[in-house]
Amino acid sequence: MKEIILHVGLRKTGSTYLQDKIFPFLKDIAFEEPINRLIKQAFKEFDKNDEVFNGIKIEINNTINSIDSKKILLSNETFILPQGCTNEEFHRRLSCLKELFPKASILLVIRRQDKIFESLYKHVIRKEIYSGSMAHFVENIDNYKLFDYFKIMTACKEKFGNDNVKCIPYELLLQDPLDFVANICKLIGVGQPKNIEVSKERVLGGLSSPKLKSKLVYNKLYVKNKASLPFKLIRFLITQFLFKSTYIIDFIYFIKPKVMDDLSRKTIMENHKDSNEAIDKIISYNLKKLGYH
Repeated sequence: MKEIILHVGLRKTGSTYLQDKIFPFLKDIAFEEPINRLIKQAFKEFDKNDEVFNGIKIEINNTINSIDSKKILLSNETFILPQGCTNEEFHRRLSCLKELFPKASILLVIRRQDKIFESLYKHVIRKEIYSGSMAHFVENIDNYKLFDYFKIMTACKEKFGNDNVKCIPYELLLQDPLDFVANICKLIGVGQPKNIEVSKERVLGGLSSPKLKSKLVYNKLYVKNKASLPFKLIRFLITQFLFKSTYIIDFIYFIKPKVMDDLSRKTIMENHKDSNEAIDKIISYNLKKLGYH
């Protein structure tokens, strides 16, 4: 029987970096991204259309059995907590994964909640779908309460068993990428790859302060904003000037933006303190030292 490991994110915990730079090079395990398409279809049909869902399940099993590896790693940061997810949908998706992969192990990467919300905010600004302030974003974030890591871990363990749920903090990746990879390999029981390239610069990335501000101006001018042709031309010229200017500034000196004020950061972490203290007792890392509580 194949051993399935599900890396379930979470969002903004380096998932894309892991999928591009780490997972494809791990030893003694097959990293299979194409199956994600079938899993996405299964989520849509689960507990709605049994016949279609069972057909997808058979296709997934056939695909897995055709893979020439005893261990298979599946990874998607939206497996259990996609954007706009409700508590009900979170549990529904867990049940779906359990139905598809009854003996699977779960790999969960967590990150300080204030840093996650900060990163989510920069993401929606970059994607040009939001134009409000950070404070307004945090107040209205749809799944604020779902970033309760102790509840997530507990729910995963109830479905897949205590010994089949592993957790690692994203902050270790920022501190020492090579050590983070070594810890990942230990958690999922595979050999550490040789000659793997990891760097903090690739992990950190992000918007500079000038680029973030220019994106905000752009979004305020464009998001849900219909205008006459002359105004469209004017705002196009303004935003193009801003973007070109920020590229020049970034080339000379990258200015890291201060997106969240200290009070908001403190409030977010206070709201998650009990949960973070609880999970600190059941994983092998010192979350207090990493600023979780």
